[in-house]
Amino acid sequence: MLLIKYSHWKIVNFSFCLVFCTITAFRPSKIYLVGMMGSGKTTVGKDLSKVLNWRFIDTDELIESTMGCSIASIFEKFGESHFRAIESVVLQSTVNADHTVISTGGGVVLRRENWCVIRSGSSVFLDVSPIELLARIEGESYTRPLLSGDDVLQKLQKLDLERRPLYSQADISFKVPPGCPSKDIAAQLASKLLQSSEIDEITIHKVI
Repeated sequence: MLLIKYSHWKIVNFSFCLVFCTITAFRPSKIYLVGMMGSGKTTVGKDLSKVLNWRFIDTDELIESTMGCSIASIFEKFGESHFRAIESVVLQSTVNADHTVISTGGGVVLRRENWCVIRSGSSVFLDVSPIELLARIEGESYTRPLLSGDDVLQKLQKLDLERRPLYSQADISFKVPPGCPSKDIAAQLASKLLQSSEIDEITIHKVI
């Protein structure tokens, strides 16, 4: 259904983008996590949602459950451009989410209209170096279409170089300490969000 209605969504998304970006003062309480594949957006996002006692949404998981197949299969059958269109529609569905931590796909920052949705809440760039990313995703490249084949580090470095200026547009850039447990990262991130007034004062819940 998403594939059939894509042409109509392009018009709706564009109109919404123009209107929504002018109402930033009334943004709901939600946090979008952006960053490279393997940066920990899903794992940290789940722990951060527990710390804040908020809901959690993973847009990649939402795409797979909606389409009934893996992201790798979507890339293989329809190509990256088609996947990006689906990704934008799914991201749009989160715009009215409240008290929610939202983990996004690594390439979500590539489309300008996606930033209108991301800026409807607070955004955090989880900054992890390509070398650290390689260590994290070693053996998983076959599930990540943009990293298939040889020279995975070189591909990660190229993607990082292309996307870093876009990731850096997030409200907060958070340098992820190598080897730091996800629960500790989530606690540090919650503290940083409070200090920067990106979220209202809340009760911090300890993640066991």
